[in-house]
Amino acid sequence: MSSLHRSALVVTTVLVTAGVVALGGYAYEHADRAAASPPGTSPAGTAQTAVTVVGDSITAGQGLSPDAAWPVLLGQDMHVDVTDLGCSAAGFVAVGNGEQCATDYDGLVAYTAATAPDVVLVQASSNDLGQDEGSVRSAIDDMVTDVHHAVPHARIVGLSAVWAEQDPPAQLAAMDTDLAAAVHGVHGTFVDVGQPFHGHPELMQSDDVHPTADGQRVLERATAAALRKAHVRL
Repeated sequence: MSSLHRSALVVTTVLVTAGVVALGGYAYEHADRAAASPPGTSPAGTAQTAVTVVGDSITAGQGLSPDAAWPVLLGQDMHVDVTDLGCSAAGFVAVGNGEQCATDYDGLVAYTAATAPDVVLVQASSNDLGQDEGSVRSAIDDMVTDVHHAVPHARIVGLSAVWAEQDPPAQLAAMDTDLAAAVHGVHGTFVDVGQPFHGHPELMQSDDVHPTADGQRVLERATAAALRKAHVRL
């Protein structure tokens, strides 16, 4: 999340259990490999829903092994193929930190399209805190529209931003509202995953920014429950 952290993109195709494609290290040039299989098909040829997740360092599982990140756990839980495009320090306006991820979310649209997803999950990020709210709103609209144009048959699902154990800043809710409006504008769905780390410092790493492995599992369960409650089937 913080721009002080090194980026951790998830991109080399490594097959793990339940047909999940976990991506680790910076290798977006290999994203076309994910598109080599027809949409909804795992590399092994088993029919699966193809889900691509765009997010920040929490999405990437920073500080942990790639298979501990919540998108990978979600794929295992829901038995779908997941491509994790977590980009540390990035947001709709914020640009990813370091040589491995020097882009904002809109710069990940081409990689998203290359994975031929059936569903795209886009999570708001606290990396955009402190940015001009109008600029963030415009960037959200642009990115969601670009995803819709790049993969017009994919369902776009916006996910609310998560915070640490403290009360989240007010701007976070404003960004969630803007993301909800953008995804509704392309006939997508917005899902509020809540604040599963609130009041639970034991779920955070020492930087008080990124969740532990237990925290990632808690976040995955909260996300899965929120998707089911919103009748989003993966």
